[in-house]
Amino acid sequence: MSELQLWYGPVDSCIKRDDPRWDAVERMDEVAAFVCASSRADALRIIASYSGKSPSVYHFDNRWRNHWPRPMREIAPERGLWILFDLRGQPERVA
Repeated sequence: MSELQLWYGPVDSCIKRDDPRWDAVERMDEVAAFVCASSRADALRIIASYSGKSPSVYHFDNRWRNHWPRPMREIAPERGLWILFDLRGQPERVA
C-alpha cells in the first residue's frame, strides 16, 4: 500500500441520512469531514462507502485540502473517514 494521504473538506458529499448522528446537526457549515486514504481515488471510494455517493473529482480537488487539521492531530492517520458533527466535540470515525 502506498503512503497515506490526508484531506479535510465540506460534508455536503458525506451526508448519510440514515445515520442518526446527522439528526442533531443544525448548521452544515459547522461540520467537517476528514479522510485518510492511499490516493484520491481511494478517498472517493471511502466517502462513497459511507454516504452512498462521492464528490466529483473536480469538487474534491477544489474544495478538499490536503492536510490533517487541528481536530485530527490527536488521531493517528489510518485509512478511513471521520466527521466532526459538532465543533465542540471530537471527530467520529464513520468509515
